Amino acid sequence: MKLHLKPSDFIIPISLAVAFVWAVWVTLRVYGDENKVVRLGAASIIQEYMTAAAGSSWTEQEVKQKTDVFTKTLDELIEAEAAKGHTVLMTEAVLSKNTEDITNKVRSELVKKVGWPTPAPRPAPIQLGPSGQ
Repeated sequence: MKLHLKPSDFIIPISLAVAFVWAVWVTLRVYGDENKVVRLGAASIIQEYMTAAAGSSWTEQEVKQKTDVFTKTLDELIEAEAAKGHTVLMTEAVLSKNTEDITNKVRSELVKKVGWPTPAPRPAPIQLGPSGQ
């Protein structure tokens, strides 16, 4: 028994295959990794940096200069995330398990690129004699 298939018999299966491939492509473009939403606790990073800088041994001029570099680098890191197609939510209160938190990643990159203030050395405590004087 021979099957006699006409070219028109292939139209529906080919159309379904093309529609399936298109649907997969659209899904990957819309929901793919490059279009994900991420959150960044920028305020906490800035606060930590400023607190550390205030307690460091840096001069006022060094604090100003290094804070300018810090701010510029933070902006560049945020722009780099956006250039990957990520939507960066800069908020401390994003309540979603599905939103990747990139705060630690950005903090690590800042430490690598800019450094982090170290606390100024504290004077040694005064030793009192045996009678407490």
